[in-house]
Amino acid sequence: MFWPILTLGLLLRGLFFLQLDVSNDVYRYVWEGWLQLQGINPFAWTPDAPALEPLRGGPMASIWPHINHKDYAAVYPPLAQLVFRLAAACAPTVLAAKTAVLAFELLTLACVARLVRIRDLPDAALALYALNPLVLLYFSGEGHLDAIMAGCTAVALLCFQKNRPDWDRLGFCFLGLAGMAKFLAFALLPCFVTRRNVRGLWWAALPLVLWLPFVDAGPALLESVLQFGREMHFNDVLCSLLRPVFGAATPLAAGLGLLVTLAGIWLSVQERLRAAFLSSLAVLVWLPTLHPWYLLLPAMLLPLFPSRTVLALMGVQVWTFAVYHVEYQTGMFAEITWLRDLAHLPVLALLVRGLWRSDALLPRRYPPPASLSVIIPVLNEAERLRHCLGSLRRAVTTLQHALPHQRPVAVEILVADGGSYDDSLDVARETRCLVIHAPRGRGRQIAAAADVASGDVLLILHADVTIHPDALVRLVHLLDTRPEVVHGALGMGFESRQDEWWVIAMLNALRARCTDICFGDQAQWIRREPLRQLGGFPAQWLMEDVELSLQAKELGPAHVQPWRQAGVTASTRGWQRKGLGQGLRDVLWLFFRYLVERRLGIVQEQDPEARRYYERYYGRAAREAWEIEDEFEIEIERSVW
Repeated sequence: MFWPILTLGLLLRGLFFLQLDVSNDVYRYVWEGWLQLQGINPFAWTPDAPALEPLRGGPMASIWPHINHKDYAAVYPPLAQLVFRLAAACAPTVLAAKTAVLAFELLTLACVARLVRIRDLPDAALALYALNPLVLLYFSGEGHLDAIMAGCTAVALLCFQKNRPDWDRLGFCFLGLAGMAKFLAFALLPCFVTRRNVRGLWWAALPLVLWLPFVDAGPALLESVLQFGREMHFNDVLCSLLRPVFGAATPLAAGLGLLVTLAGIWLSVQERLRAAFLSSLAVLVWLPTLHPWYLLLPAMLLPLFPSRTVLALMGVQVWTFAVYHVEYQTGMFAEITWLRDLAHLPVLALLVRGLWRSDALLPRRYPPPASLSVIIPVLNEAERLRHCLGSLRRAVTTLQHALPHQRPVAVEILVADGGSYDDSLDVARETRCLVIHAPRGRGRQIAAAADVASGDVLLILHADVTIHPDALVRLVHLLDTRPEVVHGALGMGFESRQDEWWVIAMLNALRARCTDICFGDQAQWIRREPLRQLGGFPAQWLMEDVELSLQAKELGPAHVQPWRQAGVTASTRGWQRKGLGQGLRDVLWLFFRYLVERRLGIVQEQDPEARRYYERYYGRAAREAWEIEDEFEIEIERSVW
């Protein structure tokens, strides 16, 4: 279906190009291109300036009357201006300007098609861009300049797909060019910066030389765009909520909100293209003005990350037709606020739904599990392990009684020991667990057990938790009814009933639900097939739970049990050993630092086993582990293999 979809997309673009009238924005493109040919800086002069009256005749006689906002000088950055100039040099007509825009949109289509092939996505994904009515109407039909930005951005994304410093430099350059067509593209730059390519970031500044032909306008270069941001608002999503509270300070409040949102995306979404997709959406929902054609960047990335919510956001833009119809009939442009708010309700509903259900349009679906492997990493945990295994035995019995005979789920229990010298191994053997002698380090122990586990789903339990009797029943039911879910956690509460502990448990559940990043003490689980695609469990000393979540969330959605339906109860001893405040600070700092260092590529290059994190967290015990590591690994090799 790939080539039929692409061919149909091209035919529809030709049809829309020939049949639809252009937007009144295109008349400004022609005017500003014509001004440049006359040696006049469009940033320095408004279209209604008396000094420009002689230029309103001739080829501009049919153009000038249709220009919108004649009291505004040029708003569009220099690459857009130079494209306008080139089009006007060919012919100072709307057809020439529209053709130039279409050329960039076709470049975008070609790049999106290539990305779909490179990432081995279903052919149907291409239709989300190639046959997108919003794209066909506003770019092939009306000819909006955002296609210039999208074309440059699409080329940049292809460069970044190479994942090499030389190609990254070229990608930065094209993102800089995209920003010189529309400033929105600059929000995507942080998504692609790593420690390895940061020295090439200055390539994004090279396109700034395009301002040189216009610098004689001085401060007026940005005057119109700043004025537009202060005075104009239309179809705004979040600013409409802020305006009654902040009044004239709404742009500042929205700017701060945008920065916080972009920082959150940068930290929690570490796949570069997905982060770019979400960052482009974040900018748009914080803007005071959101015309439908502003959605081109998310539309371009929609085939890579199909989303019901984003598709709905594009679909509800039909409400703006009422505004444009009134403008066409009366010449008055006025927002219909009640209609705007009504149109945004379905998007809000889908956004809230996404906290509980997958938002993906084309998710991969997995078969119901026939077996479950429970992995318990231990190190001198005899007494805690005894309680953990006892609770697990009760949960397995409940599962076997709850399932019909025609739907059995086999359960195996693996205890991954990191060199215990107490009675942990005896406790494990008493309950007929499969004991795995593994190199020390929680993630490394789990990885060793995962390699020999046979279950369709792997559930990781820490030795100091007890699992609730119905937790496995709920997990199997979830996997049966939600075949698209890849990974998640049973959710946890603390054994202490004091208020501060349930607050921490609640915030922990909220963090996991909002970021799809689960912690190990929440009873993390993952399907075997996605784990195989990832190359196995992360064999790290620490932070293996965060690393697994960051990798798994790119293969499909997560599910975290609500706080009040937690599947395990965790011990508070680790927190109490350091004190609640210090323990909370340590966990948050390690989590934040790991996300930052991984985002920049520092973890992957300098500390792939997260040894430094283990040492920071465990201190002296970590140093003792280093001393016995070499000898223990040799013993492991003899006893296991």
